Amino acid sequence: MLKLISFFLFFGWATVCGAYHTPCEQGWTYYQLSGLCYKAEIVPPGNFSTRIQHCRSYNAHVASLHNKMDNFFIRTVNASLVDYSLEFGLFYSDELGFYNDDGTPADYFNWDGEQDPPKGNLASGIEKDYFWWYDRQEVIWGGAVVCSKPGTFVETTPYEAPVGCEPGWTYWNHNDKCYKIDLMPLDQFNTRIIHCEQLNSTIGSIHSAEENYFIRNINASLADYSIEFGLFYELERGGWFNYDGSPADYFNWDSEQDKPKGILASEMGPDYTWSHDPQWYLWGGAVLCEKDAQPIQARRS
Repeated sequence: MLKLISFFLFFGWATVCGAYHTPCEQGWTYYQLSGLCYKAEIVPPGNFSTRIQHCRSYNAHVASLHNKMDNFFIRTVNASLVDYSLEFGLFYSDELGFYNDDGTPADYFNWDGEQDPPKGNLASGIEKDYFWWYDRQEVIWGGAVVCSKPGTFVETTPYEAPVGCEPGWTYWNHNDKCYKIDLMPLDQFNTRIIHCEQLNSTIGSIHSAEENYFIRNINASLADYSIEFGLFYELERGGWFNYDGSPADYFNWDSEQDKPKGILASEMGPDYTWSHDPQWYLWGGAVLCEKDAQPIQARRS
């Protein structure tokens, strides 16, 4: 949180001075939660030392991951590499155990369930399903590597006001939206719509597998609750539609879901799949609200 506050205060100062400082040089992507810049790219086949050398050529480390949000961000930082394994900087030795190339604690893991117990000198990769695997550092690796380094704050023009969210909301830089998930009492679905409107927002919509994953992991305290969101069905309105007016262009229904009939609303389960039920049912989960991110105001002294 301190990193986010510092980020917002920095951009406030830049606004007063009339200049915009981007945290990363061209070709790198800034991540607010870590305060680092990231670059993912294909590298020629070679043992893992070649990956380390590649990142060092940028004065960077092979990137580390510390939570679900890092895992999601790293996997999606370069959309053109969606079909490639991404090699990152979590290593293992029998003497040290797991450790990160950048010296940060090895405090988060997301291993594939079929991974053998670690032994020897290992390096790690993340697949497109977000799960991790490891292999010996000396074998020939053939995917893409993710490098990370601190921001450089290169001055650029023209100025564009940075955007963010008020406290209690979560920002997603893929669409400049703010999200909030609240637990709701048992009631009909219209109470969910009203709840979001009282927060000057609308009940949220989902448009991709990446957004689905992001939303499911916004509030870890609600991991066991369904998340109700703004995808509705009415035959008279042409079938499926989003309450916020955006296209209904992505679906992730549970395989046992019945065909839609009547007036329906939707929810996402803990396993990321969706279900629908009549709007007049008594719903008892959490609700997703969303609104546009707003320019971060400058602090003037």
